[in-house]
Amino acid sequence: MATSFSLLETILYEPEKGFYLVDGHIERLQRSVKQFQEARVGNFQEIPSADAVKCALKQAVENTSGHQRLRLLYDGQQLTVQTADFTPSIHNAHDTPNEAASSDEAFKITLDTVPLQSQTTDLFITCKTTYRDMYNTARERVRAGQDGLFDVVLWNQDGQVTETSIANITLRKHGRWVTPKLASGTSNKHVIIAQV
Repeated sequence: MATSFSLLETILYEPEKGFYLVDGHIERLQRSVKQFQEARVGNFQEIPSADAVKCALKQAVENTSGHQRLRLLYDGQQLTVQTADFTPSIHNAHDTPNEAASSDEAFKITLDTVPLQSQTTDLFITCKTTYRDMYNTARERVRAGQDGLFDVVLWNQDGQVTETSIANITLRKHGRWVTPKLASGTSNKHVIIAQV
């Protein structure tokens, strides 16, 4: 089990639009802190305020230009924001699943060979953290990142698709975009709320 880890949120910053879904990211971070506190896992003494998170994000982009990929980390003691230039491309410049679906770009993915535990209470599966052993093991098992294989799709013992090792899953079903059920071991509330 993880001895040292941080809660994690990945946030897009667009100079003309601001921080993408920032309130949802803050809510998920705060909810995760509460869950780890209740489980007495990690050293999460305080729940960071929305103002503290927004202040840290704003400071992180003060001296940057253009789009940024922000990695917001909270280890229970301090908020840290890592920035990386983010250039929109054919791979990531879609505002909606409909736009992405109309793209000619395709990614090779495969289903993991081992299912996740169904109805898990494992906080390292239900919350976003830097503890990624489960995801890294799945990637290694199918050799994701090699031979043109982009990612691995995770699924549980009930046969339900949950997510990939690096992204949420969104599928078109009967003309509507849907995501896996939250009970399947994912935390994709923001994709659902976005009413894609």
